[in-house]
Amino acid sequence: RMTKVKVKKARRRLNENTPPKLRANRDIVLASVSRDGNTLEYAANELKGDREVVLTAVTRHGWALRYADDELKSDREIVLAAVTQNGGVLQYIAYELKCDKKIVMAAVTRYGWALRYAGVNMKADRDIVLAAVTQNGDALQHAAYNLRSDREIVLAAVSRNDASLLQHGRALRYASFELKSDREIVLAAVAQYGGALECAAYGLRSDREIILAAVNQSGVAVKFIPRELWGNKEVSLAAVKKSPHAAIKFIPKELWGDRDITFALIEGIHGGQNVPAEQENLYQTFLLSFVQRHIEKLIIGLGK
Repeated sequence: RMTKVKVKKARRRLNENTPPKLRANRDIVLASVSRDGNTLEYAANELKGDREVVLTAVTRHGWALRYADDELKSDREIVLAAVTQNGGVLQYIAYELKCDKKIVMAAVTRYGWALRYAGVNMKADRDIVLAAVTQNGDALQHAAYNLRSDREIVLAAVSRNDASLLQHGRALRYASFELKSDREIVLAAVAQYGGALECAAYGLRSDREIILAAVNQSGVAVKFIPRELWGNKEVSLAAVKKSPHAAIKFIPKELWGDRDITFALIEGIHGGQNVPAEQENLYQTFLLSFVQRHIEKLIIGLGK
């Protein structure tokens, strides 16, 4: 039976300043981890091996499993509760459970990147990999090589999904060469991350629709198109509108002073995108080119 003092202390969370006597009190520890599982860190070692205490802790905060006794990291019920709450804790469990499909599926569904910590057989399991890349596209890099050639898996990795904010075309870099030449996949990738254009097969970097999708997502993508296309006004204009500071470095001399591009650049500056100090001279030269190109029209306009 707990005294009033102990009951009062039990309402507090364990911390580094908690006296050893209280850290070893099962009721106090159980009350603490039921509110904040991570306070298992401050429990006495013998209670880190107490099954009920640890199960309560990981159900609240899966990450608390890292503080549990090693023996309990092999307990299937405890591990399943932990990874269901926090998939990243898969890295701390016993290896044999990293090969358990139900446990790994629970982990990657919650946190796709956890595929990194799965057993080798799980990285070659199509269902597991598809679930992982659907949650986090970058998990593709941890998939077995043959699954990086699986069109459905790669498309899921590079496409945004309403269920996740972690889908990004960046995952295209981990796809097989064959799928880097797949137009639908590349288009889906650059629409999410313009820089993915760098990873596309060279032939697709000249595809107008793909180029525009890429630069409309990120003006920086203009540096990955073939140099002979840098002079394309439509592409340069789209890049400047999206990322003026990044794109200006790749606008060819023949487009310097172009009215539409210059106005887009000015609009970007006035829109709150401050000019980086190292680019001030470049901006001044660019704007001077516009004035020189249109000086006669300006003089005529002033004379009216």
